[in-house]
Amino acid sequence: ASDNLTNAMKPIGFEEEKSIGGAVALVAVSRFGGLDPDVRLQQYVTMVGTGVAQYSDRAAIPYHFAVLGSKEPNAFACPGGYIFVTRGLVDALNDEAELAGILGHEIAHVSEKHALKLIRKMKMLGGTAEVTAAYLDTNPDAFDKIIDETVKSLFEKGLDKDKELDADRIGVDYAHRVGYDANGLKDFLARLASHESDAKTMKSTHPAAKERVGLLTKTIEKNFHPPGGPRLSNRYKAWVKDPAPPG
Repeated sequence: ASDNLTNAMKPIGFEEEKSIGGAVALVAVSRFGGLDPDVRLQQYVTMVGTGVAQYSDRAAIPYHFAVLGSKEPNAFACPGGYIFVTRGLVDALNDEAELAGILGHEIAHVSEKHALKLIRKMKMLGGTAEVTAAYLDTNPDAFDKIIDETVKSLFEKGLDKDKELDADRIGVDYAHRVGYDANGLKDFLARLASHESDAKTMKSTHPAAKERVGLLTKTIEKNFHPPGGPRLSNRYKAWVKDPAPPG
């Protein structure tokens, strides 16, 4: 029992994290409308997300960004750097600074290893062995259990409230490091607060938008003077709204 507890407390390596994240990412793609067929939109979100990730506190790992076809506004971060936004969320944004703030929030979940901490907690509660590639290969039932519980936490129950609020605070900082206006995420959430019924899954897995806006307002006023640079609304519209490619 002592050995199991010791092993369960060991950090999960990146190869194992990537395997778990890849499996969870496949569930996300299947559950939320598949990949959006707009190739330009996929390229644009990847461009913005990669820029923010390079300024994160875990910039050394590869990140993968994709837009899912669901019309309901939502975003997810899977272990290993797999990050998704839905088409409904992208269409609800006003500019690139808002997109950068959303992606910064999701990147913060990865950089802070929020899902991995949840998995490690599950291991300790279940007394399972150390999660290694060899263990996952030879214990498919345990691997499936980890995936199922992670999927439920990310897509149904949500992470702990404090982890979501931490991701807001850290994600805004990441976007600001690139040079974006730090108000991007806050401004989107302020609009969402009036239309949370249109984002049922996000509402069920995140703290209330009004509470998030209040805390972000205090964070921005305290830490960012001035709050940042451009919003890049014209570039956002050129890539997302206009049928012709940006010139």
